[in-house]
Amino acid sequence: MRRTFFALCVGGVIGAGQAGAETPGVAVTPVAVTPVALPALPLGLVSLPNGKGLNLSVSPGAGAFRAPGDPPRRIWTITDRGPSVDCSEERDVVSPADKQICAPGKRGKIFLLPGFAPSIYAIDIGDASARFVEMAALKGASGKPLTGIVNPHGGARGENAYAVDGRQLDADPSGIEPGALVRLGDGSFWVAEGYGPSILEVAPDGTVRRRIIPANLGEDLKGADYPVQPTLPAVMSRRHTGRGFDGLALSPDESFLFVSAQGALANPDLEQHRTSPLVRILKVQRISGLVVGQYAYQADAATSFVADQSARPLRQSDVRVVEIAAIGPDKLLVLERMRNVSRIYRVDLAGAPPIPAAAAGEEGGSVEAAAPARWPELGVSPASKQLLFSSENAPGLSGKLSGMAILSEREIVLISNNDFGMDGGRTQMFRLTFARPLTN
Repeated sequence: MRRTFFALCVGGVIGAGQAGAETPGVAVTPVAVTPVALPALPLGLVSLPNGKGLNLSVSPGAGAFRAPGDPPRRIWTITDRGPSVDCSEERDVVSPADKQICAPGKRGKIFLLPGFAPSIYAIDIGDASARFVEMAALKGASGKPLTGIVNPHGGARGENAYAVDGRQLDADPSGIEPGALVRLGDGSFWVAEGYGPSILEVAPDGTVRRRIIPANLGEDLKGADYPVQPTLPAVMSRRHTGRGFDGLALSPDESFLFVSAQGALANPDLEQHRTSPLVRILKVQRISGLVVGQYAYQADAATSFVADQSARPLRQSDVRVVEIAAIGPDKLLVLERMRNVSRIYRVDLAGAPPIPAAAAGEEGGSVEAAAPARWPELGVSPASKQLLFSSENAPGLSGKLSGMAILSEREIVLISNNDFGMDGGRTQMFRLTFARPLTN
């Protein structure tokens, strides 16, 4: 077992209007980083029209969670929608000389396995390796497995779905794009997903009991194979394509869910998504599905991710919030990520006022369109955040980290999304052991 200690920046508290600081963190404490090997689960070979073959494998790292009553070091993870290629990146997979799969000028995804069912996995973690122990595919009320194919949203939100042979696939009102999960004491799950964006209540066997969506999307999803509850704020439907809900946390008493978007809403348009550092975190009453508060989280400035600088100028929207986890009432861990660099923050919502309705977009305002200097006059105060970990100080810890589960008061596990092995990558997992409890 290889166990490496790093002195990582922690302890710097960043308050309202300061979270985009160029250099997060001010103190130092040791953190042990232990790689954990996870076996691959093959999905098979997919042949492209140009004859190229892709060996695919399961990518279980879209989200991770450990329930307090679970066996020690057992975590639950979830896949995303399945192996797919964005039409804008098609030429990276299909030779430029070949016939293109996507229709020219159309936005969408090529689904390499259109019948893939997003699934939940249980993983037991040892000292240096881990193993899969359970699996449940998500399914509708009819018992039919769900797909990850795009929903039938119209207008600017609409996307196209293609098979590898160029056929355009019908939009699926039941399709989901999972990004996170939590598990309750009774064995049921909640899943955050990106298409709605929405949150889903899921039975222990994977059956979706209900999907809670923005209030204005009921008609779009009326053909779904499960009950749909339109009780989330309508403004959440202004998420940018591919940037819906990606973080989900459960309060210790299981009364509330906290759900976060990946980045700023396109509110009122795409420019705000690209430039605003404000990410909304919703507090949802679990039983009723009603939102009891929206909170502002200010992501780090894109320029602070020094290791991610490249020839292309970085946008603020390149910084993503990819996971959250609860460490107490109204207290969260937040995983921020650029391309190669990941940071974990401790966040206190208790001291942050909810975003006022006049600035939340429900009554015509848009906090995303306001410069941070104007937030105080709008009554917006981002939650304070304290850096606990940065992969910049941990050589060897890499990959598209997207899942985070709390194993104990001093230990976290991180897991990557390997894009189903399309580029030959494998799922990576790391245990982080902290010198002091995560709560202080």
